[in-house]
Amino acid sequence: MYWGHLNVILIRKTSLGKSWLAYALANQACRHGYSVGYLRMPKFREEMAMVDGSGRFGTLLAQWAKPDILVVDDFATTPLAD
Repeated sequence: MYWGHLNVILIRKTSLGKSWLAYALANQACRHGYSVGYLRMPKFREEMAMVDGSGRFGTLLAQWAKPDILVVDDFATTPLAD
């Protein structure tokens, strides 16, 4: 089965199982031999703030671009800044 070049966006109210479903899809992808990364958006924002201006921005983005599948959880639970 080929899973490349697909995006899945789960949109619902909080506490309705979006994270659980994302984990299940990621688990199935692992079983098919794909590498999976998990990223919580609040943590990613913190990391981006820490590397801002330090020259490590590209390194951080490259780190998150490595897995075949990247699950980004809690994407818009707070307003996004520019």
